[in-house]
Amino acid sequence: MKKNTEIEIVEGDAPDAAGRNGSSHPVIKGDSMFRGFIENLPVLFYAVQPSPPFTPLYVSPAFERFGYPVDKWRSDPEIWIKVIHPDDRQWVFDQTAESTQSGTEVDYEYRIIDANGNYHWVRDRGCLIRDREGNVLYREGVMLDVTDRKETEEALKVSEERFRNLFENANDIIYVHDLEGNYVSMNKAAERIFGYTRDIALKMNMAEIVAPEQLDLARMKLREKLEGRAVETAYELECLKKDGARLTLEVNSSVIKENGVPVAVQGIARDVTERKSNEEAMRESENKYRDLFENANDLIYTHDLRGNFTSLNRTGEKITGYSRKEARDEHLAGGGSAFRSRRPAR
Repeated sequence: MKKNTEIEIVEGDAPDAAGRNGSSHPVIKGDSMFRGFIENLPVLFYAVQPSPPFTPLYVSPAFERFGYPVDKWRSDPEIWIKVIHPDDRQWVFDQTAESTQSGTEVDYEYRIIDANGNYHWVRDRGCLIRDREGNVLYREGVMLDVTDRKETEEALKVSEERFRNLFENANDIIYVHDLEGNYVSMNKAAERIFGYTRDIALKMNMAEIVAPEQLDLARMKLREKLEGRAVETAYELECLKKDGARLTLEVNSSVIKENGVPVAVQGIARDVTERKSNEEAMRESENKYRDLFENANDLIYTHDLRGNFTSLNRTGEKITGYSRKEARDEHLAGGGSAFRSRRPAR
């Protein structure tokens, strides 16, 4: 016949937590192999009185990981008051007491302070044990040390918050759209630059933002990434703001994959409208002054600080007889011969 191992109340033959006889006290009964199995698991088993301060009646040897010997756990009626973190103690006691009143199980996480003052996060799952008449005898439960998981979650939360701040406070547009071009994520810079609120923008498709004559370019760049011809694409794209004004974006985007399958596109776009406007103004200015330089009636030239000629206009060529290439080979102090007219005397 299969033997069971259980924590069972034994009347009058086992000492209570204070060493008195005649009390109801949980002891582990059954096959010694199963008892050894339970007591050697890293999981923490316990049985406690059903009312505050929930004096321990039994704790497994794994409780010694907190720096207190098992005897201390079993002999100190207020051990929980000492080991539960002050910020957690009241709500843990309150919820446990409510559980005793309602008969519901508990499942919560809180901090324990070990003998060295270090914090440990534990997950505690407990329930009531009753006699045949339904009277509550004690609480029993299982604890798991979840410190590593909680620290990982906290580190992840800090990391997510840091990257969320970078995402939201970036000067450049950061976005994600699905493979059909529907936007699913967009930062504050996108709202500011395009003029759409985020709620509206996230209901839009890229076809509503890209200038009509550049939509084919945007779709071609998307195909390049989806077909594996490019890991990422960088290009300039003309777009339309909410008020209809045009802007030029410098776009750098790549594909997001799950299990090797493309599911979306993420990108960074910089507004280079002002830079492009300045470049165009500079080109116009250069062309204008080039015309003035070339068509002036006076000789115009430049030279560096060492006296080497660097430029010469058309009038300079006519007056000196030197071609521009020849002039650039001359030196201002070239034995007095520099820029002496080659033209024959009249």
